Amino acid sequence: IVKCIPDIKQNITIDEMNHLHVSISKNLSEIIDKKSFSVTIYKTPLIIHLDNLYIRHHQIITFEKEGIPMINMSDHYDNSKISNVYIYLSLLF
Repeated sequence: IVKCIPDIKQNITIDEMNHLHVSISKNLSEIIDKKSFSVTIYKTPLIIHLDNLYIRHHQIITFEKEGIPMINMSDHYDNSKISNVYIYLSLLF
């Protein structure tokens, strides 16, 4: 039996479809004057524009096809389908 245990940060999880789930917290006072901020996941910056956010404590931002290759059970070498990244943002007031 081969078991793959990824070396990932504590705030990142991978589900059964290889979608990445990232939990972050930001102080509203630190980002309110900016147009955007970035979240870097394994050297890949994902830009979150403040125009797309709500002023509420918790929200989910989705980046479609920005994650890691999805598993193709019929062709293990196929990496054409890319998973999503879900950012779970907690705004601190």
